[in-house]
Amino acid sequence: MRLKAYTFGGNVIYQGIAFPLYWTLLDKRGNSNTQERIALMQELLKILDPSRIQAVVCDREFIGCQWFKWLDEQGLTYHLRIKENALLQGDKKDQAVRTLFGDLTLQQARILRKRRHIYGHAVYLAAVRLEDEYLIVASNRDPGQALKRYQKRWGIECLFSALKKRGFDFEQTHLVHQDRIKKLVALLAIAFTWAHIVGEWITLHKPLKIKNHGYKEQSIFRAGLDHLQYILLNIQEHLEAFWDCVGLLIHPYEIRTD
Repeated sequence: MRLKAYTFGGNVIYQGIAFPLYWTLLDKRGNSNTQERIALMQELLKILDPSRIQAVVCDREFIGCQWFKWLDEQGLTYHLRIKENALLQGDKKDQAVRTLFGDLTLQQARILRKRRHIYGHAVYLAAVRLEDEYLIVASNRDPGQALKRYQKRWGIECLFSALKKRGFDFEQTHLVHQDRIKKLVALLAIAFTWAHIVGEWITLHKPLKIKNHGYKEQSIFRAGLDHLQYILLNIQEHLEAFWDCVGLLIHPYEIRTD
Protein backbone atom coordinates (compact mmCIF):
# COMPACT_ATOMS: atom_id res chain seq x y z
CA MET A 1 0.00 0.00 0.00
CA ARG A 2 1.41 3.41 -0.94
CA LEU A 3 1.42 6.05 1.77
CA LYS A 4 -0.92 8.98 1.13
CA ALA A 5 1.47 11.34 2.91
CA TYR A 6 5.12 11.96 2.15
CA THR A 7 7.71 12.54 4.84
CA PHE A 8 10.17 15.40 4.56
CA GLY A 9 12.75 15.96 7.22
CA GLY A 10 16.11 17.09 8.47
CA ASN A 11 18.73 14.53 9.42
CA VAL A 12 22.16 14.47 11.02
CA ILE A 13 24.75 12.09 9.60
CA TYR A 14 26.81 10.01 12.03
CA GLN A 15 29.18 7.17 11.10
CA GLY A 16 27.87 7.06 7.56
CA ILE A 17 24.17 6.90 8.39
CA ALA A 18 21.52 9.59 8.85
CA PHE A 19 19.42 10.00 11.98
CA PRO A 20 16.10 11.87 11.73
CA LEU A 21 15.90 14.95 13.96
CA TYR A 22 12.82 16.73 12.66
CA TRP A 23 10.27 15.90 10.01
CA THR A 24 6.92 16.92 8.63
CA LEU A 25 4.43 15.38 6.24
CA LEU A 26 3.56 16.68 2.80
CA ASP A 27 0.06 15.98 1.55
CA LYS A 28 1.25 15.85 -2.05
CA ARG A 29 3.51 14.04 -4.44
CA GLY A 30 6.88 15.36 -5.50
CA ASN A 31 9.36 17.54 -3.69
CA SER A 32 9.03 20.19 -1.05
CA ASN A 33 9.06 23.80 -2.15
CA THR A 34 11.40 26.49 -0.84
CA GLN A 35 8.99 27.79 1.80
CA GLU A 36 8.44 24.29 3.15
CA ARG A 37 12.20 23.72 3.37
CA ILE A 38 12.77 27.00 5.15
CA ALA A 39 9.95 26.30 7.61
CA LEU A 40 11.41 22.89 8.41
CA MET A 41 14.92 24.30 8.87
CA GLN A 42 13.59 26.99 11.19
CA GLU A 43 12.10 24.29 13.41
CA LEU A 44 15.28 22.25 13.21
CA LEU A 45 17.41 25.21 14.29
CA LYS A 46 15.30 25.53 17.43
CA ILE A 47 16.74 22.22 18.67
CA LEU A 48 20.14 22.26 16.99
CA ASP A 49 22.80 24.92 17.52
CA PRO A 50 23.77 26.29 14.07
CA SER A 51 27.43 26.28 15.14
CA ARG A 52 27.22 22.47 15.38
CA ILE A 53 26.27 22.16 11.72
CA GLN A 54 29.35 21.44 9.62
CA ALA A 55 27.45 21.79 6.37
CA VAL A 56 24.02 21.41 4.81
CA VAL A 57 23.96 18.87 1.96
CA CYS A 58 21.04 18.39 -0.40
CA ASP A 59 20.32 16.56 -3.62
CA ARG A 60 19.65 18.41 -6.88
CA GLU A 61 15.89 18.69 -6.28
CA PHE A 62 16.57 21.14 -3.42
CA ILE A 63 17.85 24.21 -5.24
CA GLY A 64 16.81 27.76 -6.07
CA CYS A 65 17.73 31.40 -5.57
CA GLN A 66 15.62 31.96 -2.45
CA TRP A 67 16.87 28.74 -0.83
CA PHE A 68 20.53 29.66 -1.43
CA LYS A 69 19.87 33.17 -0.08
CA TRP A 70 18.20 31.91 3.10
CA LEU A 71 21.03 29.49 3.90
CA ASP A 72 23.54 32.31 3.41
CA GLU A 73 21.57 34.58 5.74
CA GLN A 74 21.67 31.94 8.47
CA GLY A 75 25.45 31.68 8.16
CA LEU A 76 25.19 28.01 7.20
CA THR A 77 27.77 26.36 4.96
CA TYR A 78 26.11 24.42 2.16
CA HIS A 79 27.17 21.89 -0.44
CA LEU A 80 24.19 21.40 -2.75
CA ARG A 81 24.15 19.22 -5.81
CA ILE A 82 22.86 21.10 -8.83
CA LYS A 83 21.57 19.93 -12.18
CA GLU A 84 24.23 19.67 -14.85
CA ASN A 85 22.10 21.74 -17.21
CA ALA A 86 21.83 24.63 -14.73
CA LEU A 87 22.72 27.85 -16.51
CA LEU A 88 25.85 29.84 -15.77
CA GLN A 89 25.00 33.52 -15.68
CA GLY A 90 27.57 36.00 -16.93
CA ASP A 91 28.50 38.59 -19.50
CA LYS A 92 28.52 36.05 -22.30
CA LYS A 93 25.68 33.84 -23.47
CA ASP A 94 24.29 31.60 -20.73
CA GLN A 95 25.62 28.06 -20.91
CA ALA A 96 25.06 24.80 -19.07
CA VAL A 97 27.31 24.34 -16.05
CA ARG A 98 28.49 20.94 -17.32
CA THR A 99 30.47 22.72 -20.06
CA LEU A 100 32.99 23.73 -17.38
CA PHE A 101 33.80 20.08 -16.79
CA GLY A 102 33.44 18.61 -20.26
CA ASP A 103 37.07 17.47 -20.44
CA LEU A 104 37.00 15.41 -17.24
CA THR A 105 37.68 11.70 -17.56
CA LEU A 106 35.72 9.03 -15.70
CA GLN A 107 35.98 9.55 -11.91
CA GLN A 108 38.18 12.61 -12.37
CA ALA A 109 37.24 15.53 -10.10
CA ARG A 110 37.80 19.26 -10.35
CA ILE A 111 37.31 22.15 -7.94
CA LEU A 112 36.93 25.64 -9.40
CA ARG A 113 38.54 28.25 -7.17
CA LYS A 114 36.73 31.16 -8.81
CA ARG A 115 33.07 31.72 -8.02
CA ARG A 116 30.45 31.33 -10.75
CA HIS A 117 26.93 32.73 -10.82
CA ILE A 118 24.23 30.07 -10.55
CA TYR A 119 20.59 30.69 -9.57
CA GLY A 120 21.42 34.32 -8.90
CA HIS A 121 24.26 33.58 -6.47
CA ALA A 122 28.03 33.55 -6.73
CA VAL A 123 29.08 30.05 -5.65
CA TYR A 124 32.05 27.74 -5.81
CA LEU A 125 31.69 24.67 -8.01
CA ALA A 126 33.18 21.21 -7.70
CA ALA A 127 32.43 18.23 -9.90
CA VAL A 128 33.29 14.62 -10.60
CA ARG A 129 32.64 12.76 -13.87
CA LEU A 130 30.47 9.69 -13.37
CA GLU A 131 29.77 6.98 -15.90
CA ASP A 132 26.78 8.66 -17.52
CA GLU A 133 26.49 12.05 -15.81
CA TYR A 134 28.28 14.72 -13.80
CA LEU A 135 27.96 15.20 -10.06
CA ILE A 136 28.24 18.96 -9.62
CA VAL A 137 28.14 20.59 -6.19
CA ALA A 138 27.62 24.29 -5.48
CA SER A 139 29.05 25.70 -2.23
CA ASN A 140 29.10 29.06 -0.51
CA ARG A 141 32.38 28.23 1.26
CA ASP A 142 34.94 25.44 1.79
CA PRO A 143 34.90 24.27 -1.86
CA GLY A 144 37.80 21.91 -1.19
CA GLN A 145 35.52 19.90 1.11
CA ALA A 146 32.46 19.98 -1.13
CA LEU A 147 32.66 16.56 -2.78
CA LYS A 148 33.85 14.78 0.36
CA ARG A 149 31.06 16.22 2.47
CA TYR A 150 28.40 15.71 -0.17
CA GLN A 151 29.26 12.01 -0.32
CA LYS A 152 28.02 11.74 3.26
CA ARG A 153 24.51 12.38 1.96
CA TRP A 154 24.48 8.68 1.11
CA GLY A 155 23.72 8.14 4.80
CA ILE A 156 20.18 9.32 4.07
CA GLU A 157 19.73 6.48 1.57
CA CYS A 158 20.98 4.06 4.23
CA LEU A 159 18.36 5.44 6.64
CA PHE A 160 15.59 5.02 4.04
CA SER A 161 16.71 1.45 3.43
CA ALA A 162 16.56 0.69 7.16
CA LEU A 163 13.09 2.21 7.49
CA LYS A 164 11.80 0.29 4.48
CA LYS A 165 12.55 -3.15 3.05
CA ARG A 166 15.76 -3.88 4.97
CA GLY A 167 14.32 -2.93 8.32
CA PHE A 168 10.89 -1.79 9.44
CA ASP A 169 8.99 -2.06 6.12
CA PHE A 170 7.43 1.35 6.72
CA GLU A 171 5.72 1.53 3.33
CA GLN A 172 3.49 -1.43 4.16
CA THR A 173 1.61 0.44 6.87
CA HIS A 174 -2.15 0.67 6.46
CA LEU A 175 -2.32 4.01 8.24
CA VAL A 176 -3.81 6.81 6.16
CA HIS A 177 -4.37 9.67 8.61
CA GLN A 178 -1.48 12.13 8.71
CA ASP A 179 -1.43 12.55 12.48
CA ARG A 180 -1.11 8.78 12.93
CA ILE A 181 1.58 8.49 10.28
CA LYS A 182 3.52 11.29 11.97
CA LYS A 183 3.40 9.41 15.28
CA LEU A 184 4.52 6.24 13.53
CA VAL A 185 7.50 8.09 12.04
CA ALA A 186 8.41 9.27 15.55
CA LEU A 187 8.33 5.70 16.84
CA LEU A 188 10.44 4.52 13.91
CA ALA A 189 13.00 7.27 14.57
CA ILE A 190 13.34 6.10 18.18
CA ALA A 191 13.43 2.43 17.20
CA PHE A 192 16.03 3.06 14.51
CA THR A 193 18.25 5.02 16.90
CA TRP A 194 17.86 2.35 19.58
CA ALA A 195 18.83 -0.42 17.18
CA HIS A 196 21.91 1.50 16.05
CA ILE A 197 23.04 2.19 19.62
CA VAL A 198 22.57 -1.47 20.54
CA GLY A 199 24.51 -2.43 17.41
CA GLU A 200 27.40 -0.20 18.48
CA TRP A 201 27.34 -1.86 21.89
CA ILE A 202 27.40 -5.35 20.36
CA THR A 203 30.31 -4.54 18.06
CA LEU A 204 32.40 -3.45 21.05
CA HIS A 205 32.26 -7.06 22.23
CA LYS A 206 32.16 -8.79 18.85
CA PRO A 207 33.29 -6.78 15.82
CA LEU A 208 31.37 -7.41 12.62
CA LYS A 209 33.04 -9.74 10.14
CA ILE A 210 34.44 -8.28 6.95
CA LYS A 211 33.43 -10.14 3.78
CA ASN A 212 35.74 -10.80 0.83
CA HIS A 213 34.44 -7.73 -1.00
CA GLY A 214 35.72 -5.55 1.86
CA TYR A 215 32.36 -4.61 3.39
CA LYS A 216 30.94 -5.66 6.73
CA GLU A 217 28.67 -8.70 6.71
CA GLN A 218 25.86 -6.52 8.04
CA SER A 219 25.33 -2.97 9.16
CA ILE A 220 25.56 -1.82 12.76
CA PHE A 221 21.83 -1.08 12.60
CA ARG A 222 21.04 -4.61 11.40
CA ALA A 223 23.18 -6.17 14.13
CA GLY A 224 21.35 -4.12 16.76
CA LEU A 225 17.91 -4.81 15.31
CA ASP A 226 18.53 -8.56 15.14
CA HIS A 227 19.71 -8.52 18.76
CA LEU A 228 16.62 -6.61 19.92
CA GLN A 229 14.29 -8.91 18.00
CA TYR A 230 15.88 -11.98 19.55
CA ILE A 231 15.61 -10.55 23.06
CA LEU A 232 11.99 -9.42 22.63
CA LEU A 233 10.95 -12.79 21.25
CA ASN A 234 12.61 -14.50 24.21
CA ILE A 235 11.99 -11.85 26.84
CA GLN A 236 11.57 -14.18 29.82
CA GLU A 237 15.00 -15.74 29.32
CA HIS A 238 16.74 -12.45 28.51
CA LEU A 239 15.08 -9.91 30.78
CA GLU A 240 18.41 -8.59 32.10
CA ALA A 241 19.72 -8.12 28.55
CA PHE A 242 16.53 -6.26 27.69
CA TRP A 243 17.05 -3.77 30.51
CA ASP A 244 20.67 -3.37 29.43
CA CYS A 245 19.38 -2.32 26.00
CA VAL A 246 16.85 0.06 27.54
CA GLY A 247 19.68 1.58 29.55
CA LEU A 248 21.63 2.20 26.35
CA LEU A 249 18.68 4.12 24.91
CA ILE A 250 18.49 6.31 28.02
CA HIS A 251 22.25 6.79 28.44
CA PRO A 252 23.88 6.10 25.04
CA TYR A 253 27.24 7.47 26.11
CA GLU A 254 27.50 5.01 28.98
CA ILE A 255 27.92 1.90 26.85
CA ARG A 256 29.12 -0.94 29.03
CA THR A 257 32.25 -2.75 27.92
CA ASP A 258 32.48 -5.40 30.69
